[in-house]
Formats: sequence, C-alpha cells, structure tokens
Amino acid sequence: MELIFITNLTKTKINQDCLNNIKRIVMIDDINKIYIITNKKTYNIFNNYIKEIKNKSNILILQNKKDKSNKIIDLLNDIITSNKIKDDIMIINSCDKIVINLNGVKRYFDALKKPVIILHKTNNKKLIKKYGEYYLNDDGFIKSFREHVSNSKIGIISAGIYIFPKDSLFWFGKFLKSGSDKLNFGTLIKKISQKRKIRGIIENEYIEK
Repeated sequence: MELIFITNLTKTKINQDCLNNIKRIVMIDDINKIYIITNKKTYNIFNNYIKEIKNKSNILILQNKKDKSNKIIDLLNDIITSNKIKDDIMIINSCDKIVINLNGVKRYFDALKKPVIILHKTNNKKLIKKYGEYYLNDDGFIKSFREHVSNSKIGIISAGIYIFPKDSLFWFGKFLKSGSDKLNFGTLIKKISQKRKIRGIIENEYIEK
C-alpha cells in the first residue's frame, strides 16, 4: 500500500496536529511509500521535521505546482499518474488530529479489499453544510451522499481518510473526464458506490475487533 497525505495547501503555518499525524502515518505497517503534498511556503517546515524521523527513506515531499484553487481530485490523479502508482492507496486529506487507529483500519481493509471511507459523527451544522452528509445502509456501506445540507438527519461527514484498492484508482481519471461540475470527494464516492460497495467507518464509534 502507498499513502498520500495532503496538507492544507493554502496555509503558511503548520499546526502541531498536522506534524503529529506524520508520526502516526509512519507507524502504519507495510506502507511502501508516503507522499506528503504541501505548498512552497510550508515545504521547508515538513522537510526539516521529517529529517528527525528515523524511518524516513520511504517519504517523498512534493510541492503542489498547480493553482491552490485546483480541486483535490485533479491533484490526486496527477500524483497517481505521474508516480505510476499501481498499488492500494490510503489518502489522508486533513491536518486535523487523527483519532482512529490507522493500523486497525488498514488491517480491516486488507481483509475486505473494498474502498473504505472514514467518517465522523457531529452536531456541528456548519461542518455538515460545508462537507455534506453521508448515509449508510444496515451493513455499514455507503448508501447515499447529500451536499449543502441545511436540514441534517444524522450528521455523518467525511473525516478526510480514504482507502482505495488498486483496481479502483482509474476512477479518479474517469471522474475528471466525465465533465462533472462537482469535482469533490463526496460526489466521487457517490458515483463509485453506485458501481461497487464502499465501507463507511465512523471514527468516533469505531471499536477495533
């Protein structure tokens, strides 16, 4: 498995949670390569921080060369194609504190071999409206997704962590070529879920088995 960690590309400073996340990431078992995507202003911060990490040989820091307003889907597709990634991939698109056991989630994915999205349950209406709301069926798989939710029903949003098996990576390029005017993860997950099962795990309710 390979891992892409996308930091907040518009920031000039890095919070401690973001740096602590790197410590969590490098402790995940059997990650072949880690790509940390940052901007020009924070590149040196990450570079200096990683020098202090013992197991750093598989970490590659990349600067986002495109306009900061570019969609994450476009950025990820560029990373996948330019680095010729053909392995299962974990994507972390958040600098917020990671609370879920990433090793436990990876083991779950390795057994399931289906796309996995980590979700978070919240009562914060602003976050729900900003990120959209996911709905799960009785088996814990994604049933639907709604954007710009003003009347939240369950308050389940993305925690910014995804795992895709290698046979589903083509979806990024396919989604971009579709001409959709909604190039966000919610719409991508919704489209994929119409073709194959995507497991949703709510991090603040998850108990590792």
